[in-house]
Amino acid sequence: MTRRTPAALLLALLTACGSKEAARAQPAEVRADLGVEAGAVDSPAAAAQDAAVIVTATTAREPVLRAEWLAPGTHVNAAGANMLLRRELDDQVIARAGLVAVDSLDQARRAARGKDVSLAGGAKAAQHYLNAGLVDEMLISLVPILLGRGERLFDGIGDDLHGLELARTVATPNVTHLELVKR
Repeated sequence: MTRRTPAALLLALLTACGSKEAARAQPAEVRADLGVEAGAVDSPAAAAQDAAVIVTATTAREPVLRAEWLAPGTHVNAAGANMLLRRELDDQVIARAGLVAVDSLDQARRAARGKDVSLAGGAKAAQHYLNAGLVDEMLISLVPILLGRGERLFDGIGDDLHGLELARTVATPNVTHLELVKR
């Protein structure tokens, strides 16, 4: 069985991100600043080999990460592919994903390719999507802690919650889970 790196910082040597000299200097800086082992590799494929976690943050127009380089279960965070013309991941990485989280509903629809879209966020995001009539199911984890002034989740939604009704409640001492579904 191949040993997978649980949380390694892998730096790919990519000329698109800067000079080779700068890329080779980064591991020493990471070791000094963070106290973790780091090294430079010659390609994204080498960086992905045996990694359990991969983070990309580029403005690449062509994929820098390909599905064939990933072991099953690899966690991928693609932080830079947040515009239509940016594309850090190839189509198969997205197709194999168990969950795709994006920055906007537009991106979610493109990435989902007809599958259900999961949205996450705070009160403002929930209100926006509820008022647009785009929510069929809502899972809420309610914790009795006030952060700042707090925000009321259903302000401006209306009495009927756009057709959502409580389907299930699971209560524990520290959190109450609510499932609302469209009737």
